[in-house]
Amino acid sequence: MVATPPKTFDAVASSRQWRETTSRELDAMSRAERLAHYASLMKQAAGKVISSDESKMLKA
Repeated sequence: MVATPPKTFDAVASSRQWRETTSRELDAMSRAERLAHYASLMKQAAGKVISSDESKMLKA
């Protein structure tokens, strides 16, 4: 068998760390702060979708 090089990035550990950090941040927020945070994320996501759709239309 061919030896594989050692991992330089552990995606599972990175994902776990992100989830735990995000959970702590959200737990520290009040309900109103969480709702504002989620609304901000939705607005950002909607902008990215619109940008993606616009770029597809320009290519057509």
